[in-house]
Amino acid sequence: MRSQNRRACLYSVAILGILIGIAGCDSAPPSMPNASGSRRYTTESLFANAVTSAAAIVRSQLDYGQCALWAQQVAAIDGSPDDRYAVDSVLIERTWASLYSGSLEDIEQALNQARADQNALQIAQLLVVRAWTYSYITAVWGDVPFSAADQGSGGVLAPSYDRQSAIYDALLKDLAQSSLLMANATTGGFGTSDPVYAGNLEKWRRFANSLRARLALELSRADASRAKSEVAAAIAAGGFASNDDDATIRWLGDGTNDNPWSRATDNLRLSKTLVDTLLSLADPRLSVYAQPASLSGQYAGAPNGLTVQQGATYVEVASPIAANVARKEMPSSLLTFAEFSLIKAEAAERGWISGSAAQYYADGIRASLQHWGIAAADIDAYLAQPSVQYATGAAGQTQIALQNWIGLFTQGVDAWREWRRSGQPHLIAVSSAQTSPPAIPRRLPYPRSELLRNSANAQRAIAAQGGATLTDRTWIDK
Repeated sequence: MRSQNRRACLYSVAILGILIGIAGCDSAPPSMPNASGSRRYTTESLFANAVTSAAAIVRSQLDYGQCALWAQQVAAIDGSPDDRYAVDSVLIERTWASLYSGSLEDIEQALNQARADQNALQIAQLLVVRAWTYSYITAVWGDVPFSAADQGSGGVLAPSYDRQSAIYDALLKDLAQSSLLMANATTGGFGTSDPVYAGNLEKWRRFANSLRARLALELSRADASRAKSEVAAAIAAGGFASNDDDATIRWLGDGTNDNPWSRATDNLRLSKTLVDTLLSLADPRLSVYAQPASLSGQYAGAPNGLTVQQGATYVEVASPIAANVARKEMPSSLLTFAEFSLIKAEAAERGWISGSAAQYYADGIRASLQHWGIAAADIDAYLAQPSVQYATGAAGQTQIALQNWIGLFTQGVDAWREWRRSGQPHLIAVSSAQTSPPAIPRRLPYPRSELLRNSANAQRAIAAQGGATLTDRTWIDK
């Protein structure tokens, strides 16, 4: 029953996210990535709704509902099948429909209106939001409808699937173009209707470049040469300069527009993997990520992959998520200066950019600890520890990836993406895994309705990727 309640909660978060800002838009059939485009809302309301709804969906259904479990940052004590890699097909359907028929439909309609109005600055901001949203869709599904998606008004009811390589290429180009469009702009765009930066276009430009660097680094396994050039270009264009530049969504905390993680705390505990890692490093973030276990008063994690009966024994002996993390008004991060600094650290270590990898690494850790309110003296002490001090070469890259994984707490999809790319930390599949052989998921299967209603295109995509089961790898992950 608790598992069922948890899934109902996930669905309610997604629906509430879609309803933020406006009552809603005409949409295609729930599984089909097509926009009807038949009604006109203001470009401003479409933009605000697209950003907040996408953040609500990613930070709920994909984050704590699945990927944060697979990244072993949290563990389910309600017997959730997702923690044993038996993903609920209904949840997959809802996530796909919420993103395509909600957030992306709003973006497409807003882009059409901004192009008709010849508002280049609005187009630039919309392209950044679209790139952020599609980066999650392709991260979890690989090849997906992109160039033909949301074209229902043009009669495209069975959109073709684009290769993941082509999607990354398009997103990187869009982000570079957006940065140029916003260069030197001081006014325009969405102004006070902007839920991320309240109209600050310079911060949007930095967001575009930082997101470009994140996506480019994800090419490091599939296309190292392209990764090198794109990361260097994105950093040279000017990314985040401090925590003040972080891209975040601030929630009202009114019972409807709430921090998605505020709805996840009852059935989750911190994972043993994360707690043990933080304890081994004497990491002060442990006390802001978690509460002490109620029975012992000590910090302790729960293993992943628990059954209902096993989970019941960890209710009082494992650490709940900290009250501040679960606060209804707690902002959700889209991308942070801390992550961008660690991207720069890896790029410098690889010789892709100039500068000190050790300094960028320290900047990233400091920014993460400051983000979570850690005192300056405690930050200095943490950075001075031999186990934290930077080592060069392969060991340094391992440290960078581990610190990024730690800092991405409450950004479950991003922590999972970082693990897939870097292999850090070393995660072991749960013994109760429903995958055979036991293996942590590396993608989601396509929704069942796509296999029925858009079968020819979906089947072509599956064949092109060599499979689309939970343990098959996407192009970027091979």
